[in-house]
Amino acid sequence: MKIIDITREWTDAPVYPGDPEPALTLLQSMAMGDAFNVQAFSGCLHNGTHMDAPLHAVPDGMDTAALPPDVGVGECLVVEYEGVLLGDEAERLLPHPPARVLFKGNMTISSSAAFVLADAGVRLIGVEAPSIASPEEDTAVHRQLLMNDTVLIENLDLSGAIPGFYFLLAAPLKIAGARCARCCWNDNYKNRSEGYDGRICGKRSLGCGSENAASPVGIVCPWDCGGLAVGFLCL
Repeated sequence: MKIIDITREWTDAPVYPGDPEPALTLLQSMAMGDAFNVQAFSGCLHNGTHMDAPLHAVPDGMDTAALPPDVGVGECLVVEYEGVLLGDEAERLLPHPPARVLFKGNMTISSSAAFVLADAGVRLIGVEAPSIASPEEDTAVHRQLLMNDTVLIENLDLSGAIPGFYFLLAAPLKIAGARCARCCWNDNYKNRSEGYDGRICGKRSLGCGSENAASPVGIVCPWDCGGLAVGFLCL
């Protein structure tokens, strides 16, 4: 079973303008005679690969502790796309989108595409950029999606994942009151990429291959929870 880590390392990931730098502080050191090495960490929860809960942009929305555990668990589609995804393009490329879609590439989602995806019932959208939308539409897109309880994963690293279908397990840290959380992920996926062209740029269309195509089995596993425990067993 193949394991692919699709997260960015927390301390090395680019920091969003205005956010505090991530830091690790040594509290106890075996080199100094302590029984253990113990560290504390500080920084913005939005640094590195993270999940946005509705509370991030909706005053009475769910925090990360209230998110349904299955929102990040199940089949997902990795799609390669470049540029700004508009509403009509989202309808054409994803006429029947799965509940979870991860976009690979230098792309952002427009407010019209956000409406289309939320209206189609997409529960989770992931992107490689630090934010799902351009600065001009950042607030509108976040609100459009999060007010419909479509959670977001930002700052992914999908360089090791080819377009196709996967089984995703992405669990946010259970922090009451948190608008956003680091994620513990274990993606046990089935890639049906043979006969499938999910690499999309401009007007290229998305197609699905045969269910009976030879299918390597693997795991997309984004994880960087530090010492905070969020655990799932996947058989």
